[in-house]
Amino acid sequence: MNKFFNEYAMTLLELVSLRTEDKDKFYTKLYEAITVIFKERILKSKEEFDYTKSILLLISYFQEKEEFEKCTELQKLYNELIPYKQIL
Repeated sequence: MNKFFNEYAMTLLELVSLRTEDKDKFYTKLYEAITVIFKERILKSKEEFDYTKSILLLISYFQEKEEFEKCTELQKLYNELIPYKQIL
């Protein structure tokens, strides 16, 4: 198996576990996955999946938590995805 698949599988397993155990850790791990681990893959595969809804959900969550630095990073990623969506 390739490195990306292993990292994807491990992250997905961790997210599934955290989803029911710890909401804050779940959102933090999801943020990390979207903005660091899989950012390049997300930007390259824009047409395969609409990530914008997930990003908006995360922005809303981190606004409530007043973690505005994370909101800023997510907004940058969202803005990179939007021009593509408008073309479709």
